[in-house]
Amino acid sequence: MDQLLKKGAVLIETYKRVRKEQDSSLSRLRSARRGLPINVIRDLEDLIYFPFDKIINNLEDEIANTMQLIPVYNSFLYKIKGLNIYDALEILVLIRDVKRFKNISKLWAYAGLAPIEYCKVCGKRMKAKVNYCKCVSPEIVMMTERKRNGGQVSYNERLKKKLNQVFNIVIDTDEYYKDKYSEYKIHEFAKEDRITALHAKNRAKRKVIKLFLNHLFIEWAKCDDIKKPRPYQPLSDFKEAEDE
Repeated sequence: MDQLLKKGAVLIETYKRVRKEQDSSLSRLRSARRGLPINVIRDLEDLIYFPFDKIINNLEDEIANTMQLIPVYNSFLYKIKGLNIYDALEILVLIRDVKRFKNISKLWAYAGLAPIEYCKVCGKRMKAKVNYCKCVSPEIVMMTERKRNGGQVSYNERLKKKLNQVFNIVIDTDEYYKDKYSEYKIHEFAKEDRITALHAKNRAKRKVIKLFLNHLFIEWAKCDDIKKPRPYQPLSDFKEAEDE
């Protein structure tokens, strides 16, 4: 599994770069159309743009072959509508190895979804070893960690960004996660703090991503035959996890 994901990391990074370069070459050709004859443009397309197609097709075939050898993709990830094979591979590559996480909370923290103590007065993070808040009377609130003023974060920024991008599509495509998103959104609107519609949607989406990671954590551990304690359940409706 470790070797497959290392190979997958090379494949997905190369695939993204080649696709990006092909798109860039197409933009350059479009810009040149105003000053060049159509026959010259077609020659340039054959020379610059279309050769990328063969490389991309080869990479797509190899990515598909590699993913067929990854058990957690075949048992779980491929079933999720809206999650294509390339995004699935990138998520696995960014997580690297489920054995690194003792429980689901550790994985959530790695994905930037764990609640962190902040001071509501100054907005700075509260930590056990390094307390960035200097307020005389700090007011502590729990919030998910986020990047502030260019500072460093303790989570994987690429993984958090990828999960947010993917679930913009999944919550509109996959029936199960779409229903969960609607359910969580209603729950957030029913709270007494009167949050905005956008805030409720963001909270609901974050809960759906946490639910997905919970499922992935369980399935990956099962596929790798890892004996783990029951993952922490933040919501009572994590049906699948409770049935394990």
